[in-house]
Amino acid sequence: MEKVLIHLYVPGIHQSYDVYVPNHIKIQSLVALLANLLENISMNEYISSHEEVLCDENGIVMDKERYLLDYCVQNGDKIMLI
Repeated sequence: MEKVLIHLYVPGIHQSYDVYVPNHIKIQSLVALLANLLENISMNEYISSHEEVLCDENGIVMDKERYLLDYCVQNGDKIMLI
């Protein structure tokens, strides 16, 4: 499984993280994975609402039924978890 290194920005806690994520994963699953990861690494500063969405750096919301690969995300791309 191919992975890409994304720059994840989380406005809710004003933090950014560089994270390797699988390229062949549904956005819905990726959101859940990232929310769980953030709860763990932020020492509960971040608490998931289970309603998060992923946006590209232009603020366009990614469709939860599509795959990350569909968005042609490359190493270093910026993504927001809102």
